[in-house]
Amino acid sequence: MNLARWLQYGALLVVAFFISVAAGAWIGHQRNAPPVSSGATPTPMVSGLVTPSPAPPIPTDAPSLSQPPLTPPPTVPPTNLPTAPPTAPPITPEPTAALDPPTADDFAAALLAAFQTGDSEYLVDRLHPAVFERYGEGQCRSHVNGLEADPAATWTVVSSDGPALWSWETDDLATTIDDTWTVTVDEPDTGQRDLHFAPRDGKWRWFLDCGDPA
Repeated sequence: MNLARWLQYGALLVVAFFISVAAGAWIGHQRNAPPVSSGATPTPMVSGLVTPSPAPPIPTDAPSLSQPPLTPPPTVPPTNLPTAPPTAPPITPEPTAALDPPTADDFAAALLAAFQTGDSEYLVDRLHPAVFERYGEGQCRSHVNGLEADPAATWTVVSSDGPALWSWETDDLATTIDDTWTVTVDEPDTGQRDLHFAPRDGKWRWFLDCGDPA
């Protein structure tokens, strides 16, 4: 081998050396470089998970929970229904007027006292108007004034009953008297008999046969 060939062979070795160094440097650079992204990011797969759909927006004109409830319109009653008649107010009975004296038993005692003392004015004043209608007031006054006082007169009230209707009968005449009380008295000489009293004008009244009817 001549000198020319040795020179040519040495040049090739130098070139091969630089090529191998360059190739090693490039390979090392490729190993140390970051991976290149492919441009598409893979989406992770979640098994069994369903993403809920977003709720629809609430309209701005919808009533909120804090607003008061709507008031229904007033109910108008039908006009073709029959109207019930007005109810009459309860009737309150008028209080019973006070009588003089208060009870029929008390009047029996007051009448007895007038007979005992001969109080003709009291006896005439307490006669029932029906007595004057039947006999006349003049005849009744004369009859009562002719009665003498009888201090021994006495009776005891046994019972009293009333008020009720009573038929006052004398001389074949009969008059129905309302609100009459029957007071049964016991006299020592004659036994029991009934006296009849009826209120008129706030006073107790009694009945007497004054003689002949007018």
